[in-house]
Amino acid sequence: MRKLSILSVAFLAILGACSPKAEKKIQVTNPETGEKTEVAVSKSLMGDKETTITNKENGATLTVKEGSLPAEFPSYITLYQGAKNVATLQANDGKGTDNKVVMVNFTTNDDANKVIEFYSKQLAANGYTAKGTANMGSMAMTSLINEKTEEALQIVASKADNKDETAVQLIFAKQPKK
Repeated sequence: MRKLSILSVAFLAILGACSPKAEKKIQVTNPETGEKTEVAVSKSLMGDKETTITNKENGATLTVKEGSLPAEFPSYITLYQGAKNVATLQANDGKGTDNKVVMVNFTTNDDANKVIEFYSKQLAANGYTAKGTANMGSMAMTSLINEKTEEALQIVASKADNKDETAVQLIFAKQPKK
């Protein structure tokens, strides 16, 4: 019995060490209404460059991460080959629904149209159809929607400031189940 207790304590200690975070609670004020809200800002200490802001009143979260796609991003949408400077922003409404928005930013040496074509083909294989496209020279944009799953991906790709790279923004949204 004592051996089981020691193992249980060791397991809990390891589990707690797997995702240590530093957290600070702060109060923010809406400048228009003066309403105060408590939020918690937590920073991962595991070197994964992740910061989360949580509204303590309604549970809504906003997570910023560098270097990789978040686990909640659909696995059938892959990161573009050769993507650099990857950063993500994920928002959740805190209501326990599937309603979420994930934004992925990265740069690539490929041109905007090549990036749009890559994601259009990838998502067509998963039931998405193009609902709007625009090509304005150095910038291309398309919106892809899967009406069956109520998911959408908007892709915006344009020449970055240094003109040698293309800056890409993927915005994935999933509507809550009715």
